[in-house]
Amino acid sequence: MENSNKNNNNYKSNKPSKDNRPSFPKRAVITGGMPYGNKQLHFGHVGGVFVFADTYARFLRDRIGKDNVIFVSGTDCYGSPIAESYRKLKESGEFDGTIEDFVRKNHESQEKTL
Repeated sequence: MENSNKNNNNYKSNKPSKDNRPSFPKRAVITGGMPYGNKQLHFGHVGGVFVFADTYARFLRDRIGKDNVIFVSGTDCYGSPIAESYRKLKESGEFDGTIEDFVRKNHESQEKTL
């Protein structure tokens, strides 16, 4: 009988309380991994990055208010992947323009997709 009461007391002490609830930030900025500006978006960008970030942003908006959560999206238009893609297309004759034109073209395409 004593063992039964002991287990019952442990159960009562493990009950969920307000102290055990998750806490949320007062404000949040959410962003997904920015795609490089070296090519068009594909399903991996949407399904692998943006869906999760968007879902989390919506979840937080429900918890802390829509005015307290910002979801930022954009592109990463710097780095060697862009220069290498540009070089390959330029050498093959598939692209005729400056690297700025190349990045702008891809950025506008990604922006339209988003």
